[in-house]
Amino acid sequence: LYMAMPVAIIGYQFTVIWGNRAQILLLHSTRDRLAKWGFGPYEIPRLFQLFDLDDSDEIDLEEFKQLLQQMEIGFREDDIVELFKTIDKDSGGSIDTKA
Repeated sequence: LYMAMPVAIIGYQFTVIWGNRAQILLLHSTRDRLAKWGFGPYEIPRLFQLFDLDDSDEIDLEEFKQLLQQMEIGFREDDIVELFKTIDKDSGGSIDTKA
């Protein structure tokens, strides 16, 4: 009985992580692509400012698409949409540098 509980907990967590694997891989790929082109965490707020076309201090999906397409780091449109949804934790339709 004592062994069954830890195995069940680990099994459940594995299932949760396995279910999120696409998002995890997309985030990892994004970090790698940004690093390859010399973009680090300190450049992201500046990029957001440049592509925040309506000066709302937030990036909506269209602005986010323009940002990644202009950077030319190899994202397909469906990857961009999925990345946006992953970053937009509250599903409010926009992200900011604090996200």
